[in-house]
Amino acid sequence: MWLTTPDGFYSIADKSTEGSDYVAVRSHDEASLIQMRDRIVEFARKSDKSVYVKTGPEDGLMYRGRFWTGKREHYEGVPDWGDEYEWRMSTPRDLLMAYFNLAVMEITYDDFENRCRENWGGTYNSDIVQRRMIALEEIAYRQDLLWPKQNHPSLRGKRPVLTVIDGGGEDGSDASGV
Repeated sequence: MWLTTPDGFYSIADKSTEGSDYVAVRSHDEASLIQMRDRIVEFARKSDKSVYVKTGPEDGLMYRGRFWTGKREHYEGVPDWGDEYEWRMSTPRDLLMAYFNLAVMEITYDDFENRCRENWGGTYNSDIVQRRMIALEEIAYRQDLLWPKQNHPSLRGKRPVLTVIDGGGEDGSDASGV
């Protein structure tokens, strides 16, 4: 799965070595993983449904009997398995779902690219912001250009017909709740 939020760009796959409850969240840069990790830990710190723990320079939380800090791993160059992402963070699936929920709840903008530009402009130098914006625009352009716009073959001829029903007609019936 690819995921782009104002925090960064992620590739998420079932490649974690931590077990089946974890996924590998991968990124081209460590900052994106730190943003995700910080958002998860901050949520846990404020939530009465999780156990937030602070130890040493990096805080974290208890998750199913294990302490999770969002440890990041860096791989120089292209690893042996042909994966181009330099940075990895094993993340419990449930915590990733919490991140998804947080990201959705924070959609208070009407233009994703502008929100990213605003967020990144306050954190990164102008060269990094410009390169990230070019990447977003290129992805959007290529997807619009190349993604087939045809319906799935199984949907042909099966689209439902929508009809507007006004309630309170001459016969006194009320279909407004339908």
